[in-house]
Amino acid sequence: MSNQTQPGTPLPFEGLQNFRDLGGWPAGEGRQVRYGLLYRAPQLDGAKSPADRALLESLGLRVCLDLRSSLERQRRPDPALPGAEMLEASAILDEKGQEINFDPQDVATAHRPDKLEEARAELDLYYCRMPFANPAYRLLFRCLREEKVPLCFHCSAGKDRTGVAAALILLCLGADRQTVLEDYLLSARWRQPVLEKALKALGPGEQNEAFVNLTLGVVPELLNRSLDAILRVYGDFGRYFRAEYGIDEIERGRLRQLYTRPAD
Repeated sequence: MSNQTQPGTPLPFEGLQNFRDLGGWPAGEGRQVRYGLLYRAPQLDGAKSPADRALLESLGLRVCLDLRSSLERQRRPDPALPGAEMLEASAILDEKGQEINFDPQDVATAHRPDKLEEARAELDLYYCRMPFANPAYRLLFRCLREEKVPLCFHCSAGKDRTGVAAALILLCLGADRQTVLEDYLLSARWRQPVLEKALKALGPGEQNEAFVNLTLGVVPELLNRSLDAILRVYGDFGRYFRAEYGIDEIERGRLRQLYTRPAD
C-alpha cells in the first residue's frame, strides 16, 4: 500500500504527521524511487485510532528502525507491528559515543530565542557528525543491502535524524542534491501546525520565528552542513558510501535496480 501521488506527500494518518514514502523522487538517468518500499516517519505511538493502525499495518513492514535515543524510546515506545522486526539504534551520539536525546521539543526547551546562535551551533555540530561512523545508519544500509523491505525508519519528529537518513538513501540511489534538499525541506511544510503553535506561544518577531524554524522545523543550512561535511572528508559521495557502508559502484547499481524504476 502506498500513496502514489506527488513525491513527498504524507500518508493519510490521523495521528502521525510527516509519515512519507520515499517513492516517486527522481533518481537520475530517467529513474525514480519505487513506491511502497522505503518510508520515513515520526515516532509511531501517535497511530492510535483503528484507521491509523489499519493503515500502518497495511504497509506490510518487514523492518521498523527507531533512530531515537533510549530515553526517547522509553517515554514514547513504538507499538508492536505484526510481522515487523523492530530495530533500535540511536542516530546521534556525542564524542564519547553516548546517546543524545534529540526530540525537537527537548532541543527547543534547552535553548532560548535570544540565544539563537547557540542553538544553531549545537545543531550544526550534530548535523556535521551524523553522516560519519554512525551505527544507526550502518544498520539502515545493511537492511537495504539485505532487501529487508518494506522498511520504515523514524526518529521523534521525522525531520533531523530521519531527514539525514532519507538524504543518504536518496543520494545512494542516484538522486541529485536538489532533490534531496526538496525532500528534507518538506518536513517544515508538514509540521506547520506545530510551528504555528510554538510561534504563537513565543509571540511574533523575526528572532522567534527563526528559532522555531530551526528547532521545530527544518532549514536548508543544516542538511547542507551534513552534505558539505561528507564532501570535505571524501571528495564525492561515491567514496563516502564505499568507506562508510562498504557500498561500491557495483553495489550502488544493484541497489538502484532494487529500489528505483524507470520514471513514468
